[in-house]
Amino acid sequence: MTHYTAADLAMADRHIQEGEVHILEQEKRLTALEVQGLPTEEAGSLLRLLNETQVEHRNHREAIARALDEAELPNDRLCAGKRGSLMPPTNGCFREDCR
Repeated sequence: MTHYTAADLAMADRHIQEGEVHILEQEKRLTALEVQGLPTEEAGSLLRLLNETQVEHRNHREAIARALDEAELPNDRLCAGKRGSLMPPTNGCFREDCR
């Protein structure tokens, strides 16, 4: 059982979308500074941090999605292939209804 819900997945998706906007905005700022010949160290550092955070957002979203998928599996995971979930039907299940 998982403590995640579809709302958590939606929130993670929203964080990823917002992160993309922040990255694009920071890239524009960095370019503007470069064009003006102004210092870019701090703007570049922030852009790197935003990109690192975006990776974490994507990893978190994957973890939520994986947990939700696993929560939907039947109790006997060996027979999951019967439903077409994760494993093929020839997965070594010994239950009669899995063969």
